[in-house]
Amino acid sequence: MDPVSSAIKFPEKQVIRTVALLTVLVNSMILVGWFFRYEKVLRVFPGALTMKFNTALGFLLIGIGLFIFDKEGSVFSVLRTILPILISTIGFLMIPECILFSIRNYGIGIPDEDLSSLFQPFSHGRRT
Repeated sequence: MDPVSSAIKFPEKQVIRTVALLTVLVNSMILVGWFFRYEKVLRVFPGALTMKFNTALGFLLIGIGLFIFDKEGSVFSVLRTILPILISTIGFLMIPECILFSIRNYGIGIPDEDLSSLFQPFSHGRRT
């Protein structure tokens, strides 16, 4: 038996498994919401921002990892090796999304007739 899992007492294992199961259930619902484009499921709390697909996938994999951390067997051993690699890969692939950004001008406060010449060189709008 693994020394780490044998050091954890029964009540703590139950708490860890409950948190893992809750994490898996919530993030599975969010992923299903992404597939069916049901926006109410994508918000963990009403009025909050939507959870991104890659974030829900990462939390789902973490929940699975928590659930199987003390299981014995070759399949669980392989999963304990693969899950951190998958989670890290998802994280590294999302770095460019966080670093790269674009600037958009929606023309708020600019009169409609001046919007067409917004990005033209040497174009001046009227003074308001």
